[in-house]
Amino acid sequence: MKARRDQSAPSKHLRARAERLLHKTRRDIAQMPVEDVQKVVHELQVHQIELEMQNGELRRVQADLETSRDRFAMLYDSAPVGFLTLDTQSVIHENNLAATRLLNLGRTKLSGQKLTHFVAPASQDTLYLHRRQVFSTGDKQICELRMLKTDGTKFIARLETVVERAEQGRPRRCLVMLSDITQEKQAEHRLAANLAISRILAESPSLGDATPKILQTIGETLGWELGAAWTVDSDANVLRCLKVWHDPAAKVDKFESVWYNRTFSPDIGLPGRVWTGLKPAWIPDVTKDKNFPRAPVAAAEGLHAAFAFPILFGGRFLAVMEFFSHEIRQPDDALLEMFRSVGSQIGQFLERKRAEGALQESEARKGAILESAPDGIMTIDQQGRVTEFNPSAERIFGYRREEILGQEMAEVIIPPALRERHRRGLAPYLATGEGPVLGKRIELTALRRDGTEFPVELSLTRIACEGPPVFTGFVRDITERKRAAMAVSHLAAIQRSASTVIPARKSSVAPSASSFPQTPPRKGPASSKAWGGANVSNITKPYTCVKTAGKFPSR
Repeated sequence: MKARRDQSAPSKHLRARAERLLHKTRRDIAQMPVEDVQKVVHELQVHQIELEMQNGELRRVQADLETSRDRFAMLYDSAPVGFLTLDTQSVIHENNLAATRLLNLGRTKLSGQKLTHFVAPASQDTLYLHRRQVFSTGDKQICELRMLKTDGTKFIARLETVVERAEQGRPRRCLVMLSDITQEKQAEHRLAANLAISRILAESPSLGDATPKILQTIGETLGWELGAAWTVDSDANVLRCLKVWHDPAAKVDKFESVWYNRTFSPDIGLPGRVWTGLKPAWIPDVTKDKNFPRAPVAAAEGLHAAFAFPILFGGRFLAVMEFFSHEIRQPDDALLEMFRSVGSQIGQFLERKRAEGALQESEARKGAILESAPDGIMTIDQQGRVTEFNPSAERIFGYRREEILGQEMAEVIIPPALRERHRRGLAPYLATGEGPVLGKRIELTALRRDGTEFPVELSLTRIACEGPPVFTGFVRDITERKRAAMAVSHLAAIQRSASTVIPARKSSVAPSASSFPQTPPRKGPASSKAWGGANVSNITKPYTCVKTAGKFPSR
């Protein structure tokens, strides 16, 4: 009823104005011709119908506007982002339901509050500059802030602000769209931390070099003020602190000193329980945790939230890293899952560095063996090219290592007359990696750099590795051994000849050299030239008996 009375008041006012206007312009109907009267009546009837049609259209438009306004109000209140109307002093005049949920304050109480009350101290300057930029330029501005709910919970917000088109005389205001982007930012920070850790592991030569960088990266990227790494003391079966990092602005001197002076047994404290459980752990407030021996010191330093993750390789525990914050933080499952992966990644780094160290040690031992081995050692690839040549091989063949590497073995150390036969014999081994000579000692003729030929003993072995076959040959110069064997052989022949001649006392003539059996010089590669120019006839010269007074002396 009240709405109807409100609607009839404007109609009465309009009728009164129309009556006054008609009174000024009214003509005496009695003096008007009938035709004019009929025309006036007709016009009045047409105008009446038009007015009724216009009123119907106005009522329909008004209903549509009311429906649209109700729909807009519903959308405004049910929007997933907060909407605020602020004046130049950041006072909130209008807000929607999403804004009340974001700031954790009722709609009525929120109106009249300053937005600065919900902004973290570190972001106050950012909000001031944002608001000034909005009103000075009139353009849309975007910024990101750290904000606070009424219960103290922090979140990261994005503000998109435009100036409202104000009516003349109305104070200027701005419209703010407020979004919670905490999860989005956390995902970005997790990705950035993961990439940074991967880069550190790729560039660091050792765990000692990588650890402080990893602690700092995690702390600064993800907003933790304090971090430490613990490693296992196998002899004492405890965890000892390897390295501590803290934000330069954080005052945690007492807590840091406690770290270096303390150890943890399995299942004791946060590091100990991670050691036992082999999985990440989170404590929202360490000062209230029953299994946290450092709680009194943490309370004195104002530390609350903490998390830790193990560094594993193949399920084997290697170390643990833990981090602390001055805030109370609820567990972040996505963060813990990320650090489960990071722990495995660091574990692989540690195992890789251990393997590299073992390989370097093995290579050092191999190098020492190669350097000090009395035999020549050379390695050839599938094409028969030399890939390794030790100092003894340099002495035996007369080549420097850098001269012979990459050259075909047959071309440099096999005599020209034997090269083709050598290549044909070696081809099956190079192609298949198998052959009856592998692992056996064989004797053959070799060639020195100066062109002299000499006998060698060769033992050929295939190296166990993936890919094409690779062989290592152990070479020994047997020139002296051959000389010694030949000398022994000839001395034995002399002794046999002497035993058959000396007892024949009846002979007064000394046996001639031709009467002794002689071992002819070895033909072929093992000639006098092969022995380095030695006069083999001196070795094989027959023994000659001396005659005394024409006969052997009597006994």
